[in-house]
Amino acid sequence: MSDNQKFLKLRQDIQAKRKALSPEECAAVSEKIAERLWLSLKNVVQRKIALYRALPGEVDPKFLIEKFFKKNSELHFPRISDFKSRAMEMIAVTQKDLEKHPWKKTDSGIEEPSGKKILPPQALELVLVPGLAFGLSGERIGHGYGFYDRYLQRCPDAYRVGICFDFQISPTLEQAIHDQPMDWVISERREYQNHRIKNLLASSSQVP
Repeated sequence: MSDNQKFLKLRQDIQAKRKALSPEECAAVSEKIAERLWLSLKNVVQRKIALYRALPGEVDPKFLIEKFFKKNSELHFPRISDFKSRAMEMIAVTQKDLEKHPWKKTDSGIEEPSGKKILPPQALELVLVPGLAFGLSGERIGHGYGFYDRYLQRCPDAYRVGICFDFQISPTLEQAIHDQPMDWVISERREYQNHRIKNLLASSSQVP
């Protein structure tokens, strides 16, 4: 089997497992992953955070929203600014915004924020990243459009956290030159942390 055939099989297998998840199962595992993440993130001082609106079958980070707001974090969500060039931006969403349901659904079914306050990429401090598959050395493969790969190149100092179901993790994952690695990959069972995230969490644990 060629590398391309292996990748296609991996994609098909993961997509099939995601489709097999009921909304209740998806929510329960998403909440478990959020709890695991928060045990480490609750002491971080980074305030400018990017989350995302989950698609069916994706880990949903919504369980972290109120926790971040209680820490006075500034939350941002992605919006496609130019589909042709695969460009996206992060839009600020406040607690008051959430009361008004600030989302617009695109033709592809993705919910995007309707606000106007754009966060400069270099100001982003921590970003939660969805994906199709992740590796135990920080590798990530998206859905083939490259929006996150392009965006992450514009915010090299932001800590990158890939969140996924455990069946999305492979021991090793072939990467293309444009694929952007994660600092932290976490599922309901396993996780990988590189030296950047370990140093961040170690310093945060010492905050009184």
